[in-house]
Amino acid sequence: MGSVDDKLSKLRRKRELLEIHKRGLIQKIFSQELRFKKDDGSAFPDWEKQNLNEIAEVKMGLVTTMTENYVEDGVPLIRNSDITTNKVIEDKLIKLSLQFAHEHNHRKLKKGDIVTVHTGNVGVSAVIKDSLNGAQGFATLNTTIKDIEKISPDYLCWYFNTHKFLVASQLGDPGMM
Repeated sequence: MGSVDDKLSKLRRKRELLEIHKRGLIQKIFSQELRFKKDDGSAFPDWEKQNLNEIAEVKMGLVTTMTENYVEDGVPLIRNSDITTNKVIEDKLIKLSLQFAHEHNHRKLKKGDIVTVHTGNVGVSAVIKDSLNGAQGFATLNTTIKDIEKISPDYLCWYFNTHKFLVASQLGDPGMM
């Protein structure tokens, strides 16, 4: 049994080190210390700094009592506790009645939107995938990119989940973000 435990321990340690390495690489990419080249070998243009409101629209999710609108089969409701780094946990989502969701259609999420935790683990974000197209967010920040040809939702979500952004979000320091 000892050799199996040793092997598992070594694999866990290797995973931890790989996750640390991954975070370091992501930080280097976002700081532009690590740059990629186009397929033809030429450099991509320098990044342009823009305020979030220039490239996206951010709205608050539903903030209202809706318990009486919970149903077995309906529109998924994404709560802050359902959001993890780059993923929405779908297996325990509450569902809203179609009528209630329709009445709040202006708040619905669509594929490519980014949903961000507003209370609790502030700043953690995930991109809305096909399976959650049309879902509603409860007390979440919902970001819709204005032109996905200019910026990828996945890229922006990865940025939102960087250590720098998360710390700034939790401290409420927009200058750091």
